[in-house]
Amino acid sequence: MLKKEKRINYELNAMCTIIEAESLDLLLNIAKKMHLGIFNEKIRRVMTTTKIDDRRDKKLTIKEKVDSVSIK
Repeated sequence: MLKKEKRINYELNAMCTIIEAESLDLLLNIAKKMHLGIFNEKIRRVMTTTKIDDRRDKKLTIKEKVDSVSIK
């Protein structure tokens, strides 16, 4: 589903999927699509955990956040 979304960046890792979107509305809309989309696979129970990092004083990308904590 995320591959079809043109308005976001995302990163899949071993523990979660990180999604970067231009607006909170877009992000929540995508989270809802992901949650509800699982039911189309005949799954009867889904648990979705969402953590939002909403920083307004400066814009950072996923890569910039990772780079800021990486050992050089």
